[in-house]
Amino acid sequence: MTDTTLVYGGVRMRAAGEAKKTAAKALPAGAAADRAGFAGKSEKAAGFDLIDAIKDKKVDLKKLKDDELPPELKKLKTPKERKEYLEKVEKKRAELNKEAVALDRKRSAYIQDKLKKEGKGKDSFDSNVLEMLRKQAKKFDIGF
Repeated sequence: MTDTTLVYGGVRMRAAGEAKKTAAKALPAGAAADRAGFAGKSEKAAGFDLIDAIKDKKVDLKKLKDDELPPELKKLKTPKERKEYLEKVEKKRAELNKEAVALDRKRSAYIQDKLKKEGKGKDSFDSNVLEMLRKQAKKFDIGF
């Protein structure tokens, strides 16, 4: 999923975004799975992602300067080509999000089952913290 993130903006913003993208790719498996599950449910890639910014109407692709575009879009010269590329990446991301949500459900069920078998269900510290986070997230319409 991280590979579908298109970092845009000025030099500093792009450098920070690329650093965050690299860090996300280096996450350990458990943290990466949590991140993918959250991203799939929220349908957001990152704060520095061009597709998310366009969808949230924070950015107008037509108004971005060439030096603010991700390298993938700089190669494309016409607005039509750029739009088609973004649509292709967005479609791929939507498929990955669906897959991430399905896998996250399976992973959560597996973890819950494992905890029950080990007798570490509802009373464990992790379970209590997770339940508290879910309640707080629900107030802001964030599901996980």
